Amino acid sequence: YAAIGVIRSIVWSPDGTLLAIAAAGGVYVRAVAGGGAEVCRLHEGNNMMCCAFDDSGSRLATGGQQDDNRVTVWDVATWTQTQTLPTDRPQSRVCFSPTADRIAYLEEGGDGAVVVRSLGDTDIDGEPTIRFPLRSRLRGDVSFSPDGDFLLCCLKSTNEMRVLDLRTGTDAEWGSAFRSMAL
Repeated sequence: YAAIGVIRSIVWSPDGTLLAIAAAGGVYVRAVAGGGAEVCRLHEGNNMMCCAFDDSGSRLATGGQQDDNRVTVWDVATWTQTQTLPTDRPQSRVCFSPTADRIAYLEEGGDGAVVVRSLGDTDIDGEPTIRFPLRSRLRGDVSFSPDGDFLLCCLKSTNEMRVLDLRTGTDAEWGSAFRSMAL
């Protein structure tokens, strides 16, 4: 895999048949069977930072440092783009909600932000884009709760963990107690 450049993220498909690798030269999808044969290349030539499969394995989201800053959602069966979500900055992490109706990504640059967006044709129940400022410039990780109501955001640069309440668009009231217990 050395020919693909610096690896930024690597994820298994839920059924374990594919590996998606976000790297300095694009996103590379490999079949696990057959010794890792290449299935396709996405965003070739772009510095890609993140990728994530939805829970069904039918979609792959990709993000990184591209000329037009975007998160792209791909149909895994055909490897065609199903959605392109313009963003303000490059993305370092991306994840689907458990029901795959929303996507969250961590924007880099400046003070950064966690952004949560609907993936429906129109906003779900009029749901606006949710933006949480981070006060941090470096990478971390994001993960939805199993019910999709909260987003856990862990920032490597500040060793900070935040629990974000997606129903209210604010930090969860119980999040500070959770941080104390986890640390």
